[in-house]
Amino acid sequence: MKKTIFLMFTCVVCLSTVRGQDMWGIANSNYAGNFAIDINPSSMAVSPIKYELNILSGNMTFYNNYLYLPKGKMSVGKFFKADYFNYDWQDQYTGKDKNAFLQTGIKGPSFFLRSGQTAFGLHTGLKAMGSVRNVDFEMAKLFYENSTYTPLQHTELEAGNNKLAALLYGEIGASFAQQIEAGPGNRIAIGATFNYLLGFDGFYAHNDHMQYRFDDESMLHVSDLKAEYGFAVPQDGESDYFKVRGKGFSTTWGFQYIHGLNPEAYNVYASRLKFKKYKYKVGMSLVDAGSILFAKDTRTVKFDNNNIDWSGFDTTGVESISQLGELIRSKVFDDSLSGYVATKYRAKLPTAISFQFDYCLTHFLYLNTSIIQPVTSKSTAIRRPAQLSFTPRLETWRYEISFPLTWYEYDQLRLGTCLRLGQVVIGSDYLTSMLGLSKFNGFDFFVGIKHSSYAMDKLNKRKKEKAKDTYTGGDI
Repeated sequence: MKKTIFLMFTCVVCLSTVRGQDMWGIANSNYAGNFAIDINPSSMAVSPIKYELNILSGNMTFYNNYLYLPKGKMSVGKFFKADYFNYDWQDQYTGKDKNAFLQTGIKGPSFFLRSGQTAFGLHTGLKAMGSVRNVDFEMAKLFYENSTYTPLQHTELEAGNNKLAALLYGEIGASFAQQIEAGPGNRIAIGATFNYLLGFDGFYAHNDHMQYRFDDESMLHVSDLKAEYGFAVPQDGESDYFKVRGKGFSTTWGFQYIHGLNPEAYNVYASRLKFKKYKYKVGMSLVDAGSILFAKDTRTVKFDNNNIDWSGFDTTGVESISQLGELIRSKVFDDSLSGYVATKYRAKLPTAISFQFDYCLTHFLYLNTSIIQPVTSKSTAIRRPAQLSFTPRLETWRYEISFPLTWYEYDQLRLGTCLRLGQVVIGSDYLTSMLGLSKFNGFDFFVGIKHSSYAMDKLNKRKKEKAKDTYTGGDI
């Protein structure tokens, strides 16, 4: 039963959930191209890339602060073998609230074109994500161990402000960016992305407050239940997970200030002259502001200080989210209509604010610091984890390597790496976990194949003579 419930949780997040993490190993590179647009679309306007086609890219990330494997118990082979139920999991059974986040995504055919100081792009993608927030440690223990965990039986427990949300959706979007001169050697870039969203599946649950007790493994008592949940998923017996059940809109806005810019350094043929592209650049962005209104195959249920007596809890079988929702409702109400409050709900995306600072030490060595802070608090919203990253990188137009160090949720340090080899990008912001060099409580990896065309104007005589690395007033 324990494995069944744990598997159901994973499926709820995955199926009603490689994009959601932020790919710090590549996102702030001058050659990131399409990888950078999601975090700050203004990057298109100040790029050495004139044209880029994303053939296929994706990423996947997972984090939780409850279950883990000790250091040395994970390896790349074990990770891809994926026999997770047979691994020796440990749990952090402490008073701290438990959280989890899972996000995967695929970016389909996408491109952007930069002409002088203006850039424009189109993209397609499929995204899936889910987050669990503020789960009381006793509830997490019972969720994993099930009601057979005897130390918590016959104990009056209380829980509140628990939130779960998951989404699966597609997007079609366009991005625009413009570069503006701000004095000799300085530029401002502004950019925006607008997405049309097709919502396939969604689920949310918010428990404001409840008191509960297990008399034994089969009998659950709940009192003063104040909660709500909603779902837009296939009905019983159906498997149309990619049916459009909702539509929506999202946007990302970005700004960059570039100080000490040298346009000549963006020319591929000038790379041997060891020009710095700039002294530093500062960016700020509003990420993923938007929502999806689900109106098909949708139900929302609300409880207001209700009670539940659930006999046979440990033997109850559940095969779908819609069945689980009806089961919980039926334990409170005697008829087939009570509890339903709407046939639609609005799912909020994982909105965040981001700040980026990139400093150029030499013509190929850069230091980047970035912050992403979630600003979403709605019960129907996915919450993006808070992150503070520091990323040194060695960057040329052909090759690149970086080593992102991330303070994830301001609680855990993560170390990763990223390689860009020509037109192929592969990396992880949490490589130590996947290699067993730290405890395994999550994973992160991303890959991409693209075709880029760079600024490759022939050098004039003055450039061949290794002219001084100064601003000349030209376009990149």
